[in-house]
Amino acid sequence: MRLLFQNVLPVVANPLADLPNNIDGWASIHLDANEKGSSQLVIDLEEYGLSYMSSADIFYVESHKPLFDAERNEMLVHQVSPGVMTLSIMKVEQDAFRDRYGEHPVELSSFFSDHSVNPTEAWTLYQETLKLPTVFHFKNDSLCKNLPVSILAGIYDGYGKVAPLRRNPS
Repeated sequence: MRLLFQNVLPVVANPLADLPNNIDGWASIHLDANEKGSSQLVIDLEEYGLSYMSSADIFYVESHKPLFDAERNEMLVHQVSPGVMTLSIMKVEQDAFRDRYGEHPVELSSFFSDHSVNPTEAWTLYQETLKLPTVFHFKNDSLCKNLPVSILAGIYDGYGKVAPLRRNPS
């Protein structure tokens, strides 16, 4: 399952790369207000990643490093496609996550580069400072409070040039 996930994402995300053919292609698609465009591709890509992660059983008794740590009940996958995207998706127990990292948001690049399950330096290449919350609030805490949570963080390197430029008509 890991190989499928990590082989599919770069192919699907490639149209988001900052390449002249991609920029021109998306510009022509965005001319038609009925077309969903590059934003829909990002949504679909992230929904696929979250579906993949939601299928993971983090209460399994055996670790499968570097993706899953049974002692921490934590799974973490990174997909780095240079010039296209950096995407990290994890599934954790909410209470254990908060106990491990405290009540305050953690800085994403140091969090992922120091992570014990599956570290990566990919996030340190970005100048942006992104913070990951460690406390989660739900509309209905009684239904969600004790369930694991999936977290996705992504940066799409060329998205600024292929994003739709539509404005709200109102």
